[in-house]
Amino acid sequence: MGRGLSRAIRGAVVRALAVALSVAVTISVSSCSATTDSQTLPQGPAIPVGITVDEPGVSLEHDGVYSGFDVTVARYVAGVLGYGQSQIVFVPVTVGNASRELESGTVDMVFSALPADSETRSGWEYVGPYLSASQGLMVRVRDKKTITDSSSLGGRQVCVVEGSGAADVIRQKSPGAVISTRSSYKKCLTALMVGQADAVAGDGAVLSGLVRSEGAGLVTMSSWTYGSSPHAVVIRGSSTELARTIRTALVRMIRDGSWAKAYATLRKDTGYRTGSSLDKDHIEIHRSSVSS
Repeated sequence: MGRGLSRAIRGAVVRALAVALSVAVTISVSSCSATTDSQTLPQGPAIPVGITVDEPGVSLEHDGVYSGFDVTVARYVAGVLGYGQSQIVFVPVTVGNASRELESGTVDMVFSALPADSETRSGWEYVGPYLSASQGLMVRVRDKKTITDSSSLGGRQVCVVEGSGAADVIRQKSPGAVISTRSSYKKCLTALMVGQADAVAGDGAVLSGLVRSEGAGLVTMSSWTYGSSPHAVVIRGSSTELARTIRTALVRMIRDGSWAKAYATLRKDTGYRTGSSLDKDHIEIHRSSVSS
């Protein structure tokens, strides 16, 4: 799996191209969706998709049921690639181990917010963003009026998720902050609630979902936002044809209204709002080269 595409992905691209050639006869673009048309395809090899599983409203697993914005996008894209819902195998990953899971071939693609400029992720291709979230701070309710900007973090414990890129941004904006890391946002939330951290820094959509679903009225979002946390599809490098097909799927999701519907659900479940709606021209393929 380390070289080129896996057999599953190669077959997906072939099927996707065949569908594109016959689209005028077999389907209407406006009616295409990953949850209906793809179920009529013959059963075949499964596609392992990496997602986080503890981010309410964004990417969550509960009693074997997967939900959230990233999950919805993953299902749609897999459907356009030619996979039925029963062929999608969601594999739990964290921001910190997603690279290893891709490298080992445990997953063929990851749907999440992963910093494209990380040295540990050189050699991957990023298709997106399909969501441009801002970065923000989650704080205890009693601290909302005192933690309002970067200067408020001096001498305070700030929890960040390993591999999210938030640590570097906080160090730049607030050199006096004391950074601690956890493997997930949920673990950072626990640290905040038990007094091991004064704030949690990171993806605003994820933090908003945790505040609403698991904050128990004890935590809230600070008014301070900074930077960006783009959600994208991450695949192994040298997968140009696959990357183009994924981009086509994301553009189609915008055009047929499926993205707007998924985003409305994200807002309802998390209370989070992006600064602007997503435009198809914002969906790009980013390639990062392997450093020597």
